[in-house]
Amino acid sequence: MLAAALFMTAAQAVDVRVNGGGACLATLDVQLALGGITGLIQSDRVVVDLLRREEGPWRLFARVIRRDVEVWQRQLNVSAEDCPSLPAALARTLERGLDGVPRWPLDDGRPWQIGGQLSGTWPYGEWTVALTVGRGPRAKGALSWELDVGGFSRSVQPVGMFRASLSGILARFGPGMDARIGATRVGARPWVSAGLARSTVRGLDGPLSEVVPRSTLGLDARVQLPQGLRFGLRLSYSATRIEFIDTESEVLSIAPEPRWRGGFFIGYRGSVGQ
Repeated sequence: MLAAALFMTAAQAVDVRVNGGGACLATLDVQLALGGITGLIQSDRVVVDLLRREEGPWRLFARVIRRDVEVWQRQLNVSAEDCPSLPAALARTLERGLDGVPRWPLDDGRPWQIGGQLSGTWPYGEWTVALTVGRGPRAKGALSWELDVGGFSRSVQPVGMFRASLSGILARFGPGMDARIGATRVGARPWVSAGLARSTVRGLDGPLSEVVPRSTLGLDARVQLPQGLRFGLRLSYSATRIEFIDTESEVLSIAPEPRWRGGFFIGYRGSVGQ
């Protein structure tokens, strides 16, 4: 009993569907038979179709679907006499077939993903170009993890009678939560970013520059198309606020950067190993 319970627990992690099995091939029997197969991973879906005929051999079609991609399939001729041993025979066939299918390192059913992104926020247009890497959602899941690494540059901001600009590097991290609508994903991503910024104020004696830390909180609302194109809206809040100071004019001027910024982003994301 204990061994059967352990096998069933492992097998239930894999989605097994049996169509047309009737009294010959039960879903539970297939689940128990597949429980000891190491070639299957948690997000796999096993689909078995049994076509029974009054004359001639029956046909059994078996498929393994991984990350929405069919990675293995087989057709077998069976008969009513094979029914008692069919789950075990199917498990042996599937195990041999999956032996040549790669299992990616640290595979938890989430595909590795890579892409690029361009974003712009206002006021004082700030443009960011970033490389994105992360783990995508499971085939039936909604949660993903993403890291953006890139550089940014902001347009000039008035500081008294002078002008200030900002540029630097950043790392942005956060989970994505997306719902599938057909082949399109729609969702949101809260994130936090940290980096270094060079603030430059152009005064009478030439530009004055200083490197300062910068951190930002944000939220993206996004849409991703099946081809990998992703776009959406962005709202951000400056947790560390940089202030530009004009000390050369007759009147002291302090111009802090805006706390809140809004804008858009567009990019591409593709999966590695599918």
